[in-house]
Amino acid sequence: MRAEWRAFLLDAGAEFSDDANWRIDHYGNPSRECQLVLNGTALCDLNHYGIIQVSGTDAATFLQGQLSNDITLVDYANSQLSAYCTPKGRVLTLLRIVKSKDGYLLLLPQALLPMVQKRLQMYIMMSKVEPIQIDNDFVIIGVSGPDASKELAKWVNPVVADTSSDIPDNINQSCSADDMTIIRIHSDNPRFLIIAPVTRAKTLWSDLNINAAPVGSMPWMLLDILAGIPEISIETTETQVPQMLNLDRINAISFKKGCYPGQEIVARMHYLGKLKKRMYQLHFPAGVSIETGAELLSPDARADEAVGNIISYAQHPEGHIYALAVLQRKIADNHCRVHLTGDETNVAECHIPAYGFED
Repeated sequence: MRAEWRAFLLDAGAEFSDDANWRIDHYGNPSRECQLVLNGTALCDLNHYGIIQVSGTDAATFLQGQLSNDITLVDYANSQLSAYCTPKGRVLTLLRIVKSKDGYLLLLPQALLPMVQKRLQMYIMMSKVEPIQIDNDFVIIGVSGPDASKELAKWVNPVVADTSSDIPDNINQSCSADDMTIIRIHSDNPRFLIIAPVTRAKTLWSDLNINAAPVGSMPWMLLDILAGIPEISIETTETQVPQMLNLDRINAISFKKGCYPGQEIVARMHYLGKLKKRMYQLHFPAGVSIETGAELLSPDARADEAVGNIISYAQHPEGHIYALAVLQRKIADNHCRVHLTGDETNVAECHIPAYGFED
């Protein structure tokens, strides 16, 4: 299935930059794609994310005991962001949970699929859960922009194609059209994830490509950064507790549900602790050499003390590099300067996400 989809994208002009983890660099014009994604209707292959299938009689109970959010709130009309943590409360991955006819689909970065699959399988024990499978029968597409709802409505409600009434209006809501699932996700403009089998995805892509333009994975990452949604990678897995990634601010944690790995530490931080780090948005000058997981320093701290780490980054059409970074709050809140190791001249501007901090 994935080979068929890859061949289709190559015919559409896709240039892959990371074959192993399925990242598309661009479709021939990176700078135009970067500009388009902010204001136009964009179409993006998202198969640098993969899918884990969890099914069986006890699937809901099993996931309730593994993930940070309340699985009972997930149904065919509502998806959910959730963290999968270590017993020490460190985030292994941020994932999206989607209800399927056979159980649940977990959407997370391709690079983390084997590790998460193995860990989930290890905890099944006596639960009535089918062997945890990586599902390659579906592909994931992203659609974003002011006309995204209208374009998708043609597929959900073909009789009245000029309305978007059946398209989800609220973040995390979902709807289904035959074998396709559409999920509304965080962004200023309407933005959606679409999960579909390859045959349906090819038809959908060709149809949307008339009024939307394909973009690479980096422009889509920019939308995640602007929305304050972190992507956990190999470099950043097991490095932060959920609140440091602001997962409590994007409804990825339930403080009312029962136990899960790391729950005691996460709850203690919420009710008793004083959080010393949070995730902020950074703006670096154009041309900065940056890597995921890179340490950040500050002239206002000890020379040998890292004050934070890069979580994700993308280029803005104005040329700046936008990043999400976990920083010491005393540094960020006092507007202290931060820079990458060995690059003291390119100082970053620090911005608090739109939802702010109240603790």
